[in-house]
Amino acid sequence: EIPNAYITSTQQEKYRPGAKVQYECGNHLQMMGENYITCANGEWSKPPTCRDMTCGPPPEIAGGKVQGAKKARYLPGERAHYQCWQGSEMTGAATIACENGTWTELPKCKSACTASEEDMNTNNIELRWSYRKKLYSKSGDVIEFKCKKGYKKDPASSPFRVWCVEGTLEYPRCKP
Repeated sequence: EIPNAYITSTQQEKYRPGAKVQYECGNHLQMMGENYITCANGEWSKPPTCRDMTCGPPPEIAGGKVQGAKKARYLPGERAHYQCWQGSEMTGAATIACENGTWTELPKCKSACTASEEDMNTNNIELRWSYRKKLYSKSGDVIEFKCKKGYKKDPASSPFRVWCVEGTLEYPRCKP
């Protein structure tokens, strides 16, 4: 007997050598191996197995969520849609699909960076090309700073052209 499979050929009480018994898998299951077993020397050949082709709930992602209600099981071809939290940017496709019992590649949510007035005051810097007190930028963007009037670059400071890396900025420093 094969779990989740049923016999499709005519069943007999006794089978002769060379006889075959054919099987099919139940709904949303895929047969692995031949769809039959053969009688030889009083024994049956290796039986096939039935593999579940459904998917469990779509995985969680950092910085985002699955839209709508999640189900316990998804059929092959069914889809799930993701969205990133506000201030994050999605890379990859927002929609994933259940294929062969697994989900297609998940998207990623990259956090944006915030250059805040408080952080700039702490480091005696300001935005080089803007008079705004706060700046939001996407991951991968470059932000340029300069020393506030009356301050000069700290020799131990990081560069004044700063990359936003997934929500993190390394602020340069100026001293009196």
